Amino acid sequence: MFRKIIVSAIKVAGWITLGIVALLLLVIALVQVPAIQRKLVSTAVTFVEKKIGTPVSLGAIHIALPKKIVLHDLYLQDESRDTLLWANEIGVDTDLFALLDHEVMLNRVTLSGIRAGIGTSDSGRFNFQYIIDAFADTTIVADTTKQAWAISLGEIVIEDTKLRYHDLAGGNTLDLYTGNLRVSIDTFDLENKRISIDELQIENINTSFIQTTLPLQNSTPADNTNNTTPYDIDVRTVNLKKISAHYEQQALRQMLRLDLGQLELRANKIDVINRNIDLEKLSLDDTFVYFQHAQSSTTPDTATTQASTDNLWRINLQALSLDNNSFQYHNFSKPFAQDGIDFNHLWIRDFALAAKQIAFAGNSFGADINNISFQEKSGFGLRAVYG
Repeated sequence: MFRKIIVSAIKVAGWITLGIVALLLLVIALVQVPAIQRKLVSTAVTFVEKKIGTPVSLGAIHIALPKKIVLHDLYLQDESRDTLLWANEIGVDTDLFALLDHEVMLNRVTLSGIRAGIGTSDSGRFNFQYIIDAFADTTIVADTTKQAWAISLGEIVIEDTKLRYHDLAGGNTLDLYTGNLRVSIDTFDLENKRISIDELQIENINTSFIQTTLPLQNSTPADNTNNTTPYDIDVRTVNLKKISAHYEQQALRQMLRLDLGQLELRANKIDVINRNIDLEKLSLDDTFVYFQHAQSSTTPDTATTQASTDNLWRINLQALSLDNNSFQYHNFSKPFAQDGIDFNHLWIRDFALAAKQIAFAGNSFGADINNISFQEKSGFGLRAVYG
């Protein structure tokens, strides 16, 4: 009798399991049907519009369970009827089944054709704050007994993206265009504050940052008693190409411009916590840097700080290569010199440098320089020096 009950129970459990699997397979099949996906889009858009009170549209959603979710032509409008977000494509390669184990697994995140406009009002309120307020639930009390969520991140790809940030209260304006950005991540451990990036590739960047007011001065003394552990961030390889950046501080009459041709960095170890950097190679080619400033009637107060001799930075670089770089500097509060090198109005062109075994620690510096050459606008130049 007991054996018969056990067999029956096993059969019932088997049928239930089979039913759940069949239902899950049916759901996976149904979400592939275009009509079902259009219904999901309509339901999601209606829900969000009612929740935030501003227009929302979504062209299409493609779901390939359990791995991939892609949103096409997502549009959000802010309360002033300006474009808050337009996204040609937002794609996430994930594992939805991992959610059952309290894990958010993001194998690949793709952002393509993004147009975002972020700003603040005169009162300092962000134009997306109403969305946060709409979804905020102040009645929920955090349950500290539940299992914490683990987040893993593998790769981030950003293509053809424009970001506009206008801060009316602070007098800051940022415009950023990203042609191509790829980040390959080995370790993404937020709990232990450990992030390891295998490769960072950035190409075709154009950015402008303008400040119209003086920087805010912090009158509160620095609190050195904060024992919060910083993030341990490590980067192995960095490749930058075709980057143009413009910075302007109008109140201080300062301007900085960067036109970067190509930069390559290979690191053995970057230990920011212990201030220890060990680099295998650093090269910078076809780059122009321009900086100018002029005497300002209003300058911010500055405090002189004494650098601690404890835990000084230690930097080792095995090979450094600079080729075809230029640097221009102007201090327009000083007149132009008629003869010789004018250190207030420098223009160095065709700067090249090759060096090995560069070591920097505190106040000590050493390097094996193979050659160096440049030309200054005054006519002074150094063609080649071999070590």
